[in-house]
Amino acid sequence: MSGQLIVFTNAAEGRDEEFNDWYDNVHVPEILALGPFVSAQRYRVAEEQVFPQTHTYVALYEFEGPADVASKALTAAAPTLQMSDSMVDPHMVVIESR
Repeated sequence: MSGQLIVFTNAAEGRDEEFNDWYDNVHVPEILALGPFVSAQRYRVAEEQVFPQTHTYVALYEFEGPADVASKALTAAAPTLQMSDSMVDPHMVVIESR
């Protein structure tokens, strides 16, 4: 079984450059170091949308194994992750293949 962790984020006002540097060079490597996570891709939400959007950035992390194992790995690692206050209002969704 496999799945994805989808993370919607915003940068603190005026701090996009700092946010993207931290996310690409610190946060993504930390998440990929967690056992079940095998890849990551980041996106900026396009200006033109069908529905209003609340977040500017989206990260897709692929994991192998059950969703609960990936969720537990994130929860266990949370106290040691180097978080940045340049990230505001994160939302996460874990999905798994059917």
